[in-house]
Amino acid sequence: MSGVPITIAGLPTVALAFTDQVPVWDQSAGLTGKFNFSALEALYTNTFALLTGAAFSGQVSVSVANNAVPGFLLLSGDYGAGSFGPFITLGANNNADGGGALIRFTRRGGANAHVWVDAALQVRVSTGLNGGAAGDVSGTVVGLQTSSLDQKDLAGDVIPLDELLAAIAQGAEAVHRFAYKPMGGYDEFGNEVEGERPYGGEIFEGVVVDYAPRYGTDRDQAHPGGKALNSITVTGDLLRAVAWLIEQNAEILGRLAALEELGAT
Repeated sequence: MSGVPITIAGLPTVALAFTDQVPVWDQSAGLTGKFNFSALEALYTNTFALLTGAAFSGQVSVSVANNAVPGFLLLSGDYGAGSFGPFITLGANNNADGGGALIRFTRRGGANAHVWVDAALQVRVSTGLNGGAAGDVSGTVVGLQTSSLDQKDLAGDVIPLDELLAAIAQGAEAVHRFAYKPMGGYDEFGNEVEGERPYGGEIFEGVVVDYAPRYGTDRDQAHPGGKALNSITVTGDLLRAVAWLIEQNAEILGRLAALEELGAT
């Protein structure tokens, strides 16, 4: 073949339009046809936007064949001293009564749940959406449990006072001095990593629920006493115990007053 070969660098730059056409090369049959860029409009406004920084249109769906689990990974790298790592930004609804960004999770069983940060910097979770000022403070603050009656099914009488006092005594014996273990895990390459201790390694004195299972919650087979402190039951028991002590104190003070009157006569 004679002449100067045409290279990619030697071709002129053109502005693409949806009416421009692209040949289709079939692996077994060779050149078989053509299509317009307009056929890629949906792909252009979504996947291409992810690559080029253009605006998204609608939702982008990702699926993977052969039962592989899809993922979105921003790799670690050296981004300079004192700088932050990769991040994801979710914008807000700029309407006068719009909601902030949220993340939707599909729970086991198929129901949706949503997590967002409200205007007061509290992380909230809800099965509903957070649209508008009212929705911004809906749901429940993460780390708290709702205490309103509309979210509870009452389940009969509380335990007798003697059992309550015995449980409090057991809980007091379960108080130990401790620091939380380092939070380990694995990096993106599967290497085991040992992290720092939570709360800066601070030393606490509190209940170890393995020794006082009444005051544990979030139980499973490996943690029959629970994985976290049941602050609801702790608070309820202490309130009842304090109320009982107030009654006992009032009764004792009444008896002392009566004895003083008898002594005065």
